[in-house]
This record gives sequence, C-alpha cells and structure tokens, in this order.
Amino acid sequence: SDLRLPLLGFTAYKVDFREIGPEQKQWAVLGCGQWLENGAKVWKFAVIEANWENNNWFFSEVQNYGTRNDPDPCEQLAGEGTPRTKTF
Repeated sequence: SDLRLPLLGFTAYKVDFREIGPEQKQWAVLGCGQWLENGAKVWKFAVIEANWENNNWFFSEVQNYGTRNDPDPCEQLAGEGTPRTKTF
C-alpha cells in the first residue's frame, strides 16, 4: 500500500547480492522492521535495497513487504522484543 507508517526499528537477517553491470551492484537486505500501526508496535518482514553505482551508495526506504506466510514470521517475534535469531 501507499500508506507510510513510522519505522521504529529494523533487524537484518540476510543479504542477497546481484551484479547488474560492471559499475552497478545491488544488495537486498532482508529482515524484520518494526512499525507503529494504529498505536501498536508491529514487526513485519521488510527489505532495504542498497545500490552501488558509479562509486556512490544509494539506499531505498525500508519496504514493508510482509510475507505470504500466515502469520508473518516477524509477527511471531512481537512478544519476544527485538528479533535476533531469525532466518528466512
């Protein structure tokens, strides 16, 4: 959705790399993001894209993807505080 929620935290768990071209590389940083949603703190699966292009770094906003799993693996960790040992 286009709704932007306040991001409270992000814990990374995996980084995927791909080389787009000789001067352009991209990393997808997968993890759990914590957002403030309707007054409640919720954890959801999220991604940050990091691009290296022409000797400069460019970062995307944290993208709240959630997952197709029911429930989202990050939501399961909500009662445990900050997720620390989760693999996807």
